[in-house]
Amino acid sequence: MTPPPAPPFPAHAADDPAFLRLVLENSGPMFWVDRESGCITYANPAACRDLGYARDELLALRLNQVAVGFHAEDAHAISERIRANGGPASFKSQHRRKDGSVRDVEITAHLAEYGNSAMYICAVKDITEQRRAELGFEAHRATLTAVVDSIPDPISYRDMHGVYLGCNQAFVEMVGRSVEAVVGRKPRDIAPTPEVADWVEALDDQMRANPQRSTHENWVQYSDGRRVLHETVRTPLRDSDGRLIGILGIARDITARKQTEDEVRQAKEAAEEATRMKSDFLANMSHEIRTPMNAIIGLSHLALKTALTPRQRDYILKVESAGQHLLGVVNDILDFSKVEAGKLDLETTEFELARVLDSTGNLIAEKCHAKGLELVFEVAPDVPRRLVGDPLRVGQILLNYANNAVKFTEQGEIRISVRASHCTEREVLLHFRVQDTGIGLTPEQSARLFQSFSQADTSTTRKFGGTG
Repeated sequence: MTPPPAPPFPAHAADDPAFLRLVLENSGPMFWVDRESGCITYANPAACRDLGYARDELLALRLNQVAVGFHAEDAHAISERIRANGGPASFKSQHRRKDGSVRDVEITAHLAEYGNSAMYICAVKDITEQRRAELGFEAHRATLTAVVDSIPDPISYRDMHGVYLGCNQAFVEMVGRSVEAVVGRKPRDIAPTPEVADWVEALDDQMRANPQRSTHENWVQYSDGRRVLHETVRTPLRDSDGRLIGILGIARDITARKQTEDEVRQAKEAAEEATRMKSDFLANMSHEIRTPMNAIIGLSHLALKTALTPRQRDYILKVESAGQHLLGVVNDILDFSKVEAGKLDLETTEFELARVLDSTGNLIAEKCHAKGLELVFEVAPDVPRRLVGDPLRVGQILLNYANNAVKFTEQGEIRISVRASHCTEREVLLHFRVQDTGIGLTPEQSARLFQSFSQADTSTTRKFGGTG
């Protein structure tokens, strides 16, 4: 069952003064102002509450006592705006309440004329919070603009149609136009050449088809004539719903970085070329040295087949052994390029440790005899006699240590010992030790013992020679 229809609103109610007064008293803030005197002639309860006055207090005031900064000529301007609009005019103002506080308001003013008198009917809307929010947003935008302008990288952002929405000061300096001359235009309007505009539009098409962050390098001609290499990062802009709404572009000057990278690359290539030339030189010199060394070794071998006295045979054997060792050093020089390339392989061959030690002894025995030193070899019983490895490298290391020991020892002995710390059926770990009764080291000097090209005492260089 449907309810009965509401009784029709009586048409004559709009002409009933009591009805009109009821509506007026219960509407939003409103007051009337006499145009000539500026006196407030009426204020409804909402206006009294907003301004903090009783009605009698408010009706005793003029408009300029309530409206901040209001002057008589302002009333004339309001009248002109109302006549120009053919109806009410809206404007923003500030009202001072009885307690001294100020509120931001929006006034909608009507002009009612009766003969020679006229009345402003003002409806008031409190926009204090709205204005505060606007000021906060404006301050935030001003701060953001200042921050973006302080960034030395050119920054711009455009909508999906390619129209510039904003840019920073660095972008302005790049294109040689003001912000106002950039906003609202497209790349083709500000690009230095049509080719640049085509390139930017092609990138925009790629962004629309695949909205992902991308990085590009390109040379840019500045408005002052500079030519700069830019690395530009283009990022899609999206709204809160994730819809693509624009493109953000941030360009960075990488000219100096590229120049540094090129210099480093050229320096690397030059160093590699120098290394190659050095390796070639060492290889050529090694071959030049190898030829007479082969002759020395060959002739020594032939001489050993002839009738020699025991002393002569001993000398020739030592010459042959030294030649073999020097030939090994020459081979090491040939291996230098392999070391630099990380491709030097140790030789794996069968050898007798006794022969390696004997060769080392032969090469330093004469020096030991000249200085009155005793040369002692100690090989532990558990050290295998036959080994598989690189005898040349082992001999070189022992000879280097032994020569150094002889150089720094004036009396006493040079002791070369070998111990096996770990031994299986297939592998053995040998410890070699070269011990002397040399000049000794202080604890401070011992701390620098294994530093390359350093001396515990610089005077030793003059006395004994060498640098390490």
